[in-house]
Amino acid sequence: MTLVQMKRADRVSSNRAIDGFTLFELLLVLTIVAVLASVAVVRMPSTSSSAQLKAGAREVAATLRLARGQAVAENREIRFLLNVQKRLYRIEDRNSAQLPQHVKLSIYTAASELVRSDEGAIRFFSDGSSTGGRINLQNSTNGEPGVTVAVDWYTGRVSVDQ
Repeated sequence: MTLVQMKRADRVSSNRAIDGFTLFELLLVLTIVAVLASVAVVRMPSTSSSAQLKAGAREVAATLRLARGQAVAENREIRFLLNVQKRLYRIEDRNSAQLPQHVKLSIYTAASELVRSDEGAIRFFSDGSSTGGRINLQNSTNGEPGVTVAVDWYTGRVSVDQ
């Protein structure tokens, strides 16, 4: 080999070492990514509780809509009952469902629809109208803004406001 060929060979071999990553560098980057991912997973329960709150509001709204549909279909009055202390809700002749432990409830309804101090109702009539009311769901652990399920008294329309 000539001197010029040797210099070219040295340049080529030194450039190849600079172009790639070593195994150690790749392992270091993967370790950093794993640590960051584990920190992100630890922070997710607060997001999870707000997602559960929204899901609970949608379930309550669906049950209210079911009660309205049942009142119209059966041509009779149907009551939706909510126990704020036990976090239970149901249509009067069906089984209860329960909201998660961290959900704080309040109901605003007609005075005639208060069953007990901790339980209220929203009544749907055969024409689709209702006594109207509002159910507020709030996360008791972090104080984030809550979700309101509203029932229009005239139309019986159920809406979820976040």
